[in-house]
Amino acid sequence: MILGLMAFTYTAINFSPEMHGLLLSVQNIHDQVLQLYLPDNYLIWGDILLQPSLIVLVGFSIVARLLAGIVSAAFELGWDVPTLAAAEPLTASNSPFGRWG
Repeated sequence: MILGLMAFTYTAINFSPEMHGLLLSVQNIHDQVLQLYLPDNYLIWGDILLQPSLIVLVGFSIVARLLAGIVSAAFELGWDVPTLAAAEPLTASNSPFGRWG
C-alpha cells in the first residue's frame, strides 16, 4: 500500500497531465455507474467507494503489489530453496493419514 501511495504521489507531482487524465477517465466511469438508476441504498455506496482518486490509488497499489511480487520472485530464483522432490517420499508408515486406508 505504501509503494502504491508513493507511486501515486510521484505521478501526481511529476506527471500531472497523465494523472489528470486518469482521474477524468475514472470520473467518467463513476458517472456512468451512477446513471444506472439503482436504488438509493446502492447509490450511496457508489458515492462513497467510487471516488476517482480512491480508484486510481487502488490501481496504483495493485500495480505496485504485482511489481513487488515479480521482483521478489526474481530474487528468490537464485536462492537454494528445498523442493518437495528432495524430501523423503511419504509412505503409509510415516504418513499422518496412513490409517485412513
